[in-house]
Amino acid sequence: MATMRNTQTERRNRFPPACLRRMGIAGLLALAGLVLSSVAQAQTVLDVACGDADYPPFEMKVQGRVAGLHGEMIEAAAARLGWSVRWRSLPWKRVLLELEQGRVAAASYVSPTPERERFALFLEGNRLSTSELRLVVLRGAVPDFDGDLSRFLATRKLIALRGFKFGLPLVDAAPKIEALNMADALRLLREGFSDVAALNWNDFVGAYGDKPEFQQVVPLKPALHSISAYLAFSRARPDAQERAQRFAAALGEYRKTPEYAALLRRHRLDAIEP
Repeated sequence: MATMRNTQTERRNRFPPACLRRMGIAGLLALAGLVLSSVAQAQTVLDVACGDADYPPFEMKVQGRVAGLHGEMIEAAAARLGWSVRWRSLPWKRVLLELEQGRVAAASYVSPTPERERFALFLEGNRLSTSELRLVVLRGAVPDFDGDLSRFLATRKLIALRGFKFGLPLVDAAPKIEALNMADALRLLREGFSDVAALNWNDFVGAYGDKPEFQQVVPLKPALHSISAYLAFSRARPDAQERAQRFAAALGEYRKTPEYAALLRRHRLDAIEP
C-alpha cells in the first residue's frame, strides 16, 4: 500500500493538477506578452538628429530638451503614433552624415537639395516650416544690389552659417566665410570680413527680434527665395518610406488641432505658417 501511495504521489509531482498547468500556461503567455511589448516599444523609438546650435523660435535647447516649433511638432506627431523621440544634438555636418549613413532614422530642420535627396526622403507632409532667405548688411551700408544676384556675388564673399545649404545654386556655389552660428555671423559682419551675409531671415528674427542686434542690420530686398525645412528620413533605413508616410499623416492631423494653432501663436508664427 505504501508503495502504491508513493507511486501516486510521484505521478502527481510529475503531472501537476490541471489548474496548476493552466497557471503555468498563463504565466508563459504573460511573459511572452511582456517580451512582445518590449519589442514593440523598441520598434517605436524614432531617432532624430538635430543641430547643436539654437535657432529660436524653430529649434533650441531648453533644460536639455529640444524645444521650439519643430521640436514640439515632432514630439506631438510622434505621440499620435505611439512613438517616442530620441534626440541626438550634433554639429550640423555630423547631422547630415548620420542621416546619410542611416545611424539615425531622421533629422530635423533639413532643407532639400539634389545632393541630399539622394540619401534622404522629403515628403511634403513632413514639412516643418518655411523661411525666407535674405541678404543682410549692416545698417547704413549702401550695397549695389539691384536684384541681379550673379553680378552682386561676382565681387564678394558671403558670410553664411557653416554647412548651411540654401537650395539656390548661385548662393550655394558662392565663395563663403563660414560662421559657427548666428552670433558669429553678426561678428564677422561687424568686423568687416564681408559686407553681406546670407541668412535665414526668420531664424534671425526669432533669435534677435527683441534684441539690440536686430537694429544693427538691414535685409536687402527682394528676398532671394523661400526655403522649407523638413523632418527628413534616411533612405538607408529599410522602413524609411513607411515611417515617413505614417509620420506625415500624423503631422497632417496634428496641424488641424487647436493645439497646433496655439503652438504657432506662442512662438509668434501664426502670421507666417499655415
